[in-house]
Amino acid sequence: MKKKQKKWFYLAAKQGNADAQVKYGLTLANDDADWNDPAQQEGIKWFRKAAEQGHPAGQYVLAGIYLNGYGVEKDEKKAIEWYKKSAEQDFAAAQYDLGACYLNGLGVEEDEKRALYWVQKAAEQDYADAQVVLGNFYSEGIGAEKDERKAFEWFKKAAEQGKAEAQFFLGMFLLCRNWCRGRQE
Repeated sequence: MKKKQKKWFYLAAKQGNADAQVKYGLTLANDDADWNDPAQQEGIKWFRKAAEQGHPAGQYVLAGIYLNGYGVEKDEKKAIEWYKKSAEQDFAAAQYDLGACYLNGLGVEEDEKRALYWVQKAAEQDYADAQVVLGNFYSEGIGAEKDERKAFEWFKKAAEQGKAEAQFFLGMFLLCRNWCRGRQE
């Protein structure tokens, strides 16, 4: 990021602008760097400031930091708290990740129905990764009754957004449907 952009984000962040706090935090934090590095810690500070102001992207990023222990002590329960705050503001990525936490029992009791609920909320916002997972949920009967029609519909939505995994599943659906018909005749 250019120095001038970083400067303006910093000046706005200092004045309490939550959008700028997230952007400035992103200029400092880098997934490939040592999260104990002072710049990384500074980035976490700005994400926390934005999150505490109720900024959904700040809450989402902070949740991921706690979930993975990036520069902080790993704390799945804190991660869930931040994911929930962000998800309740309809932040699709947080809804998707919260669904994954419920599916895998990360920081919460494993709960397929809650996983389905949160993943579906993200999918309904055209979040393609969630659409693929939701298609899998309906295909496999995870959190809901098996429903190949619904699975196909969700895979199709994700496929139309260019998700290769969904495109593959659609091809398999059609192949299996045609193969099964041929065997019945």
